[in-house]
Amino acid sequence: MNPVPHKPRVRLVVKSPQLQLPVAQEPPPPVLSSTKTPPPSKKGKPPKAPKPSLALKRQQYQADYQKATELSLQHPGMHPQTAYQIFLGHFTVEDWYAGCRKRKENRESRLQKYSIKRQRRIESSGGSLEEERAWTAPFLRNLGRELVWLEVAGKGDLIARIQQVTVYDVRLQLEHENLGVIDKTQLSALAAAATHLQILGMRQITGDPLQREAVPSPKLSERWPFPHDLLPKLAGQRIRVQLLNGSSWMGFFRWSSPFTFLLGAEPTGEAEVLIFKHACCGLVVLT
Repeated sequence: MNPVPHKPRVRLVVKSPQLQLPVAQEPPPPVLSSTKTPPPSKKGKPPKAPKPSLALKRQQYQADYQKATELSLQHPGMHPQTAYQIFLGHFTVEDWYAGCRKRKENRESRLQKYSIKRQRRIESSGGSLEEERAWTAPFLRNLGRELVWLEVAGKGDLIARIQQVTVYDVRLQLEHENLGVIDKTQLSALAAAATHLQILGMRQITGDPLQREAVPSPKLSERWPFPHDLLPKLAGQRIRVQLLNGSSWMGFFRWSSPFTFLLGAEPTGEAEVLIFKHACCGLVVLT
């Protein structure tokens, strides 16, 4: 048998155009310019306005502060800086007046509470203020003139003039400087400057130097319980009193008030020192 011839297989080939690879090109040369171009704005936002110079800010502040000063002159008691804060819109004039009324009410409330406590202490101590007022009158009647000697916690011995006395503090003036305000609890002894050399013989200082800065506790309940009832019975007797700051005073007892008592270097005489009760922490009867 003759073989049957096979038909040749035909494959369709589709010719695609030859792919052309990109040829690397050199970047264009940069263009030099003498002026800087502003950076493109972000998301279409306009560029920020230039900040004012320091001179313009200072000029604006002076103009505003001048207006604030004029505003403070229209309201007695208003500080120009406070008026400037009002001018900036931090608060209003009505707010300032309300704050003044509130501060006045708080101050009157504190003074009323202090007066009640003071009266209770006077009644509990059994003493009188008349002798204390009479003894301190030469120093307080002519404020800023008479020299006094003081023992002050943290300051030591001072010779100064009393400029002002308030409920809580005393303002002192030294010979060449203004000492400023001293809290009354810092005072432990007071005498006339003319007799301070004589009364220093009545004092002894013991203890750590840091103890010289000791002040009594602001709470009356935490202070040493002073024997108020004992002192009236010791008239003319010699006693020794110990203070918190390490000082020990020895002298003849004269009289006692609710807040102070007087010791003399001799049974009679002008060499006397006023001791503040809040500074005491011990008392011994010698004779």
